[in-house]
Amino acid sequence: MAASAIIDRQTFQGNAEDEQVERLLDNSKTHTSPPAASLKGTSLSQRGRHFVDDQGRVVSLRGFNVSAASKLPTSPDGLTKLDSATWFDHRNVSFVGRPFPLDEAAYHFSRIQSWGYTFIRLLVPWEALAHSGPFTIDQEYVAYVRSLLITAADVGIKVVISAHQDVWSRLCGGSGAPGWTFEAAGLDVREFMETKAAYVHNLDDDEGGSKGDPREISGPFVWPSGYQKLAAATMATLFWGGDIFAWKHRVSIDPTEAAASQDILNGHLESSSSTTPIQALLQSSYLHAYGKLADALAGIPSLLAFEVQNEPHRGFIELHSWDSWKYETDLHIGHYPSLLQALALGEGHKQMVPYYVKTWPWPTRRSHWSEVDPKGRKCWLASRDSEPAGCLWARHGAWKWNASSRRAEVLRRDYFTHDPRPRDMAPDTAGQPVEWYRDCYVPFVRRFADRMRRNHGDALQVWFEPIPNEYHPPWPPASLALAPDSDAQAREDLAAISRASTGQRYASQVDLTSSQLSRPENIVYSPHFYDLNVLFGKVFNGWFSVDVQALSRGPLLPTALFLGHGGLRRNYLGQLSNVARFARMSLGEVPVIIGEIGIPFDINGGVESDKDDKQEDSRWLLHEELLDSLANAMEGAKGGIAGWAWWNYNPDNVPGEGDYWNREDFSFVSSNVSGGSHPQRRSAARGRALGAIVRPYAVRLAGVPMTSSWDRKEGRYELQYVNWAKRPPVKGAAGQLTTMVNDSAPASENEDDATIIYVPGLQFGPDQPDVVTTDGHIRWDRERQRLLWWASDRSPGAKHSLRITVPAEHQAKRKEAMLRAARKRRGRVTRALVGLDLAGTDVLALLAVFVVIVGLIVATISFMGRVQAQQREGRSVEL
Repeated sequence: MAASAIIDRQTFQGNAEDEQVERLLDNSKTHTSPPAASLKGTSLSQRGRHFVDDQGRVVSLRGFNVSAASKLPTSPDGLTKLDSATWFDHRNVSFVGRPFPLDEAAYHFSRIQSWGYTFIRLLVPWEALAHSGPFTIDQEYVAYVRSLLITAADVGIKVVISAHQDVWSRLCGGSGAPGWTFEAAGLDVREFMETKAAYVHNLDDDEGGSKGDPREISGPFVWPSGYQKLAAATMATLFWGGDIFAWKHRVSIDPTEAAASQDILNGHLESSSSTTPIQALLQSSYLHAYGKLADALAGIPSLLAFEVQNEPHRGFIELHSWDSWKYETDLHIGHYPSLLQALALGEGHKQMVPYYVKTWPWPTRRSHWSEVDPKGRKCWLASRDSEPAGCLWARHGAWKWNASSRRAEVLRRDYFTHDPRPRDMAPDTAGQPVEWYRDCYVPFVRRFADRMRRNHGDALQVWFEPIPNEYHPPWPPASLALAPDSDAQAREDLAAISRASTGQRYASQVDLTSSQLSRPENIVYSPHFYDLNVLFGKVFNGWFSVDVQALSRGPLLPTALFLGHGGLRRNYLGQLSNVARFARMSLGEVPVIIGEIGIPFDINGGVESDKDDKQEDSRWLLHEELLDSLANAMEGAKGGIAGWAWWNYNPDNVPGEGDYWNREDFSFVSSNVSGGSHPQRRSAARGRALGAIVRPYAVRLAGVPMTSSWDRKEGRYELQYVNWAKRPPVKGAAGQLTTMVNDSAPASENEDDATIIYVPGLQFGPDQPDVVTTDGHIRWDRERQRLLWWASDRSPGAKHSLRITVPAEHQAKRKEAMLRAARKRRGRVTRALVGLDLAGTDVLALLAVFVVIVGLIVATISFMGRVQAQQREGRSVEL
């Protein structure tokens, strides 16, 4: 069933939304044209940094991640706190029904589309596919995902499958990998909390600390520190570099599974012993699981891409130090043992561990030293069929426990930075530096692309991202890296890239120009972006913002401080322009999609909490300021961003519990029904901060975008584009590629030739907006929330401009509502901060900004003094 999903303004105010959508779904067959954001029947390809449709129009991909609840099983219900026995029964789970049941899918896809969004990034954890064993696929879940994509195709929504993980697995506090992967590595998931090998929210009763110590309550945002903890970091190291760093570790697998997996184990399996290296097992199972899903989705028109892995991490590879973690890049929160301390704890030995708490102006500070005593309990399994018990890293000779001194000792300081294998095993690389992108990530991206495309061909896009908060190093495409030696220009370009790779300072200095590392075609760069200051602190007052991206690279704090609303917009524009700019430098003309971007909705300690159902309430004012600034930055980023996916759309979200996963609260829909069944809560879910994210834009553009902007306060949308210098090929009736002709011919009203602009009723009201163009003619389609524009000058390189403004009467009402909300918010925030109704709010704000600046200067001077002193003493920098 095709769904038009055109929802009028009343729906956005939270009234009778379910009935509106259902009515439109029932009546969808009467619509002869699709809604503005529909991509039904459209295949997308790449042309340089752009996505183009079958007619050669540039398509802007905007969407949502769906959903945070997909990280948790439906059976047993991961949206509830599970008892230990149920939690550890990790092989008997099901994710069927995440993110929502099939009978609700058309409704949610239609609502997303009515907000102007064209695609979803669908979270699919490895655990959902292969929870029972390495090569046993949950066929019921595969069938569910297939049906979900068929429904998306009917609605006209594109889908990107995100191979999703955070901190390796939900069994160690994140999401993604199945529980059996720990068993394969010799880790005991039941002992992670006692040995501090992981922080697991489901198993913690007091939100992140040792029971009984009031100082050790770090709050729900402890989970990112798990990347540096023993369990997750060990597993990431084994997945990416097990052949290098754990070459002795082989795993027994079932003979029947071994036979089924021969095509992907690539000769690693020894038939005589039925064992395989740990890296081969993990990667082969991963590729098998997502490959089988890709096979099942072949032929479904909504499928756009597979993403290699969400937020990958090095683990211990290229280790900074055995004795400390890097404060500028690794989130220090809660119990934060060094690697050496973590290894000792994992073997049951008592340690004095630093404990970090949130602070200001720096993210965290060391509160105290905490004694952690596992009392002899170990996070390593007591016995294994194919390996001796005990720490895997000790068995490889990286460290040992000195029983006499009762201290952990490092045996090989360079173990995780240089290839530790004996020379007879690795004659060419033994003792040489290991670089994660070159030696681990890029080879896997190539294998992943090959497997996902087995039944799709190169038309299936592959999305990839760097380690969070890093830029990807230069990586040339296959067309250049595989050019014949006779192509002198290609050889010269490749040599220049090689020199630049080791000379640049914005990313890892590594040479990826080898033909064995060439970048696959039809690939999309999909990094993530969050305001880490808001994300971690869950505080925003509107007075200042911080460029954390710059701070992580060394500048003084005052130089990374931006004041006021204008400063916030400049801050985000600068950071996101850097993302696009460095992508161009490293990858050239590939599309850049911000794969995740969003804000926590529980900022300011509940000042902005969801307390009622009034759309004009001031609760979303600061949220909308942040979100509008983020969207404006992506629309205006120098270097060009082809689209983004908000984090996230989760109809299971409720106040207090948020998205349920690690108590995060990022969803753009939420229910005010905290009790009742899941279907009842989902049906009551309403949009949040829609005033910022429901915005006009060119969904399909008959040329190359130059600038695009939406001024939410003034109610003005502006667009400039230029005709292609050479028109791209288009698909004819039979699907063959042809070339556009008659560029100077007058435009007809064939919708396939039009620029289609999403014009939401939420912003523009019921009447036709005021439109001014440089040339051509328009047609406004209120029902489908779109404006069609046929520019008359179709000659190559011709420029066109358009401006759409909210009708004056409706704009007056919008401004009045904004002022009323602003006054209400100021009163609420003032009362929350000082307990009084102060009239001089602006004076208070100025005073606060002055205090902030003075405090930052003092803190920076103090910090730099401590850094210099610690550097003189040869110690690592810590707060």
